[in-house]
Amino acid sequence: MTASADYLGNPLSNADPDAVAAIDDFVGGFIGYEARIERVLAVARPGEALVNAYAGILHMLAETPEAPQAARALVVTAEAAPVANDRERGVIAHLRAWIEGDLPRALAISREVVDANPRDLAMVKLHQYHAFNLGDFPEMLRIIERVIEANGDVPQAHAMRAFALEQCHLLEDAEAAAREKAERQRG
Repeated sequence: MTASADYLGNPLSNADPDAVAAIDDFVGGFIGYEARIERVLAVARPGEALVNAYAGILHMLAETPEAPQAARALVVTAEAAPVANDRERGVIAHLRAWIEGDLPRALAISREVVDANPRDLAMVKLHQYHAFNLGDFPEMLRIIERVIEANGDVPQAHAMRAFALEQCHLLEDAEAAAREKAERQRG
């Protein structure tokens, strides 16, 4: 398989059209709160590193008692994939840390992935998700501020920024970021 990229330009080690479409649906669905996020489950199969990692993340996001067990099987499959780039290995390591309940390690990994890949908005959103659940609202803002310039064209990035600003009680800035999101979405 030759390398390709997701719709945000992040490198993919797999160019299988079904896998790429499922990855794009996961990323777009996750950052945009759309049901298409679930399509990744249908493509999760041996040999697919990122697809399995994203399917495991989807299980964990469900926050059910069964989620860690289902995600654990998927992370093992992701880890066994013969090809994965550094970003994809970071996503897999993040999932492993989350399953194991090590949120400080998961946050450190997502920060490293985002620093190396500022257009990886799925990892930005996961980082915000964990920071929100830990009550660390300034960290939610710090992670999106690190990458907002690289994602100025992505409406959902402005929405992530608006939410983080709102959680930090910076309401006027949050409103401005939300308006920026709306402008980008219209344009």
